[in-house]
Amino acid sequence: MDAITKKDLVGLFTMVSPHERDALVRVQDAITKKAADLNIADAAKKVAPASSDQAGSELSFDGVDISITGAEPSVSQVSENVAVVHISSGQVKLHVEPSETRGALRSIYDNVNDPQPTDQTWDINEMGPSGSGLTVMASKTDGRWYVNLSMSVLEAINSYEGSPRGTIPASFPAGSDTPQAAAKAALQATERQSPTELAPFLAKDEAAAMYLYGHLWNRVNTSGWSFSFGNIDFTEGPHEGNRAQAYVNQINVNAGGDHFTMTDKCLRDNSSSADNNCLNGSAYQSDGYSSGTINWMSAALSHEGKFALTTVSEDGKWKLSVLDTVADHLASAANSFTREQAFALMQLARADDPAGTLTLNKSQELAYNNAGYAVTTLKVDKPVKLQLNQDSTIGRLALYSPDGKTDRGTVTSYQGTNSIIPAGEYKAVAWAGSNFQEAFSKDGNSAKVSSALTVTEYIDPATIDGSETSTGRSISSFGSSFQIEVPNDAAGALLVKVNSADSDSKIIATIGGKSYNVDTAEGSTTGIPVGKGSYTLTLSTENSSFYSSTNVDLSFEKQ
Repeated sequence: MDAITKKDLVGLFTMVSPHERDALVRVQDAITKKAADLNIADAAKKVAPASSDQAGSELSFDGVDISITGAEPSVSQVSENVAVVHISSGQVKLHVEPSETRGALRSIYDNVNDPQPTDQTWDINEMGPSGSGLTVMASKTDGRWYVNLSMSVLEAINSYEGSPRGTIPASFPAGSDTPQAAAKAALQATERQSPTELAPFLAKDEAAAMYLYGHLWNRVNTSGWSFSFGNIDFTEGPHEGNRAQAYVNQINVNAGGDHFTMTDKCLRDNSSSADNNCLNGSAYQSDGYSSGTINWMSAALSHEGKFALTTVSEDGKWKLSVLDTVADHLASAANSFTREQAFALMQLARADDPAGTLTLNKSQELAYNNAGYAVTTLKVDKPVKLQLNQDSTIGRLALYSPDGKTDRGTVTSYQGTNSIIPAGEYKAVAWAGSNFQEAFSKDGNSAKVSSALTVTEYIDPATIDGSETSTGRSISSFGSSFQIEVPNDAAGALLVKVNSADSDSKIIATIGGKSYNVDTAEGSTTGIPVGKGSYTLTLSTENSSFYSSTNVDLSFEKQ
């Protein structure tokens, strides 16, 4: 609490359990180094709206005051190395002065219109998942006590569920002789779907958490989903400190009746003739319709391009560490991103300089980078709505002001821009369609994808009662009316196709003050001239019985 009120970030971080702290540091270092190597901060600043000199990317709590008063913690020990710290009294007060903030927080406030100071007070006894105060779990390492973040989160979930904690045994069994043996033993233990069966094969603090809160698994796995493994084979990977990678050589998986084979880089569905789902060295993917996303199979399951688990050495033996596995995989994922992929993930593709120029109705060949986008310039010589060529190789075209700071809309092949684009010059980020991901999945960063892009004027369609067509409309002897909207002269004639009519009946179409006879032969189509404007079409019948079955379809000659 002292570290919080003093805004001592270093002191606060040192209170986190060493195992968790080391894992967090590895991920943070990997992301920070990658961001620095790729000049992410400069790219963000290049396209960011105007900001103050105090804005930046560093974490600072200047301008933020937190005070904690009247807090009296109570401590109860769960085991020799785990304790519960509960606080049910006191208040937390927060004051934020936007004009005094700096760094990342100031960057946020710079994008808020007229930010106001914040004053907030919370009663601690009303906080927590059950509204009964705050609970923090502490664990002991090398004779010192630390905040255990993982256990604290699990304790909050457990408290919300209203479940009792499990029991931590006095001692844990020894681990395996090699990293690959430890990974295999842990994987085999998961088949039994019993947290207490898996716990002995995990690192000590993770095992303690599993014994205390493993019962939560039963609440998650309510469907009784089952899985099993066969021919489990790992090879020993690189070592770093007390950690070592166990790389998959081969694992046969039976998940709910579906059979898969996992090798070091591929996951094959044995019941399908489809291509293997393989790692390609990058944790990036793009569907073309949104900016890039993370390939979570790669990010969550692989290390340096191979499926792997991280093991740790404890007391001269090896055990699986879920925490280190996640941390190492995330760090590896961060290291796998190229500059362009990082820009795509962080919505910074527009920071790239444009190459080439697009003009209306003229096709241009675009070569996409390893993130699936190309930056170019679009010139528009008149106010117009825009549309892309109908082609699956094109995802979308995002438009920005020439400096990339202002969003000007998005153009797709299936829908035009929602508003008219003023005449002028725009920075345009073209995203490839689904063909990019197909090539990227196979070839990774070496994939070469290009396509022809044509930007055309989007013509709003003419409509009949709000739709481009109207089918199966019954016409009574009293007449039926339709609202016709023709935004331009490109729709051509309004077509009336007769599906059925009495042989001696007559159909009259009235629109724009003029009347037209409609051919009543079944299957016949009559064209009625319409120009730009808004009309009411009335169709009526003559010489038909009261129970006539006159039925028509309405459409336009051109759309």
